[in-house]
Amino acid sequence: MALIIAFANYRIAGGAVRDLLMGIKPHDLDFATTATPAQMKKMFNKARVHTVNKNGEAHGTITACIEGSMFEITTLRSVDSARLSVIVSCSSPLL
Repeated sequence: MALIIAFANYRIAGGAVRDLLMGIKPHDLDFATTATPAQMKKMFNKARVHTVNKNGEAHGTITACIEGSMFEITTLRSVDSARLSVIVSCSSPLL
């Protein structure tokens, strides 16, 4: 998990947020980050962390296997409302 801390900006995302707000221990953790998929892949490759699910990269998501657990880490993004298939990475801490 120390690898995740290497990102400049990251946050817990997805169902884990809901679970934590409800006082339930999350069964999985997903993260959102300002790092791009290319930056994440570079960091994971350097740390010899195995990544899977190459299809997720088109949506800004890298799935990493860290210490036997899978984590989805997705680049913060906004969607072009005129073209929903266009994803623009975003570094705003307000998202």
